[in-house]
Amino acid sequence: MNRLYFLFAYFLFCSFLVKSQDVNVLAKDSIETALSKAKQDTDKAKLLLSLAELYNEIDPRTGIDYLKQAYEVSLKTKNYRIQSDITNQIGYNYYFLSDFNHSVEYFLKTLKICEQQANKSGIAGCHNNIGSIYLELEDTVNALHHHLLALSLRKELSKNDNEGKNAIAMSYGNVGKTYFLAGNHTKAMEYYNLCLEISKEVGNKKREALMLNNIGSIYAEQKKYNDALPYFMKALNLYKEIESSENIALCLNNIAEIYFRKGDYTASIENYKTSLQYSEKNSQLSDMKSSYDGLHNCYLELKDYESAHDYLAKYVEIKDSIFNDENSAQINELLAKFDSDKKEQEIKLLQKDKEMSSWLRNSLIVGSVLLVFLALSLYSRNRVKHKANMELSTKNKNIEEQRLIVEHQKLSLEVHQKEIVDSINYARRIQYALLANTKLLNDFLPQHFVLFKPKDIVSGDFYWATEHNGKFYLAVCDCTGHGVPGAFMSLLNIGFLSEAIKEKNISEPNDIFNYVRSRLIESISKDEQQDGMDGILICYDIQSDLTHQDAVRISYAASNNEPVLIRANETFLLAKDKMPVGKGEKTDSFKTHYIDLQKGDALYLYTDGYADQFGGSKGKKFKYKSLNDLLLSLSQLGMSEQKDMLLTTFNDWKGPLEQVDDVLVIGIKL
Repeated sequence: MNRLYFLFAYFLFCSFLVKSQDVNVLAKDSIETALSKAKQDTDKAKLLLSLAELYNEIDPRTGIDYLKQAYEVSLKTKNYRIQSDITNQIGYNYYFLSDFNHSVEYFLKTLKICEQQANKSGIAGCHNNIGSIYLELEDTVNALHHHLLALSLRKELSKNDNEGKNAIAMSYGNVGKTYFLAGNHTKAMEYYNLCLEISKEVGNKKREALMLNNIGSIYAEQKKYNDALPYFMKALNLYKEIESSENIALCLNNIAEIYFRKGDYTASIENYKTSLQYSEKNSQLSDMKSSYDGLHNCYLELKDYESAHDYLAKYVEIKDSIFNDENSAQINELLAKFDSDKKEQEIKLLQKDKEMSSWLRNSLIVGSVLLVFLALSLYSRNRVKHKANMELSTKNKNIEEQRLIVEHQKLSLEVHQKEIVDSINYARRIQYALLANTKLLNDFLPQHFVLFKPKDIVSGDFYWATEHNGKFYLAVCDCTGHGVPGAFMSLLNIGFLSEAIKEKNISEPNDIFNYVRSRLIESISKDEQQDGMDGILICYDIQSDLTHQDAVRISYAASNNEPVLIRANETFLLAKDKMPVGKGEKTDSFKTHYIDLQKGDALYLYTDGYADQFGGSKGKKFKYKSLNDLLLSLSQLGMSEQKDMLLTTFNDWKGPLEQVDDVLVIGIKL
């Protein structure tokens, strides 16, 4: 189970300026008096910002109220620096409150102001903050891009003083965290140690403790629990020393998780409950969510189902309040709009560069004419010198023209490449929005995991689910190709599946596959193309409760890919049709098959990417038998642990080799 957590907010560009737990009444009265007498808008904005600073840490929402007043006043001035300070702090306060939708809105405002003013330090901080938002969206590719940009700018700006070193250390930590979440533990450890070294050098105990915590998390992910625990304990002691209560809660959760993995549920519960005392006091929703989840799992292992249910209910309530699907969509929309606006600015900049190139070319022509005139004037005095000047002028002109051509081509190529990458990233957001959402899967598949690892930014594999007319459907499919072509096919096939079930009211899995095949052939296979998909579509009546029933009948259709059933420590490869959903050698009707799942059964649906991956000491394929044997060995573990072990095994097998195809594995347990 991957429940080891970090503190994002600690790495944001702003830092809180106040540590007291009560508002300084004298300071508040003094500022309010000065505010009532202030006449200049700049002074009013600064005083409102000072009022906000009294509340930012102890009452962020009140701080936001003052900050928004300060921002409205600052818009009447030309003081862009104070505007960026205000919007950045608003973004930070929302982040601390786990309101990521508003947080990203204000971070993007800050970045826009900083870019207009060429404020590189501010730009670095904004890239840092936006990278953290991308991590909340589990988009490690874009997160790494922004955190590396922040690191590069901070190295460029550093004067080798403590302030510069602290900023670089902050970015090292964020890059390390991004690599960790991307599954690259080697690079994560490298950057964590760089951050730890600088933190010790400058005496930043808070960040030193955080790095100890994060290094412990790497060892925990590698199942080196005896190595992980000392790092967590050192981090906890440092947090207690500096009285950082919000971080104490986070660290206690990690210690509790280690005890859980070692099977010491009593010690785990004790640490989770101690963590709750801190997080509930400080209204730290993210840490409360982690504690409730951990306590739910501990009591499940102890077979105290009543307590487990109570903590699960608390976990779900907080999780939904922090980050629901609607907020996620709004954040993606804001990021997409920002990308679009920035693209327009780059186009305008390119146009200006073209105009500048034209001006330079005209200037060169005028300069050449002047040189010729001068040479003719001096011809009678020095013929040899005239000839040399003419040759030199021609050579310089050719060199300059070639340089301008090369620079223009380079700029055009960079703009074109960025447009392509931006478009693909936006397509990825669209594709992910159409995949089965987490809430739907949790509602109808209480015990499940999804391992989805595309080869490229977008994927030809997809998993899709829906509920219609009293039935739940889940499709796990592999379209022709991967990357952009595969993604187009996946969007097309998702559309046809939805059309068959939602519009045509086709209910049987085999008839749904028959319909999708006919639509594919009708749409794209007219010129002998054989594009389509392989996949599995399962279905069951929603009145069946997968949590409490001892047996559930599931119907399915299978195209080239076969479901795998594990029952009583034995593997069964279920029936499939050896033909694609699309144009192929066979066009027989697909069959509907039935499985009577029993309590304790595990059902696995996967595409060919995992089995076809090259790796190991001899660089050979992993193969289906090895995958099925691995699933058998993992089938008694919790679903999150199964996913983690599958991913770890895949990465270890692949090693330095390139991933050859999209990977998709879904596990379901009754």
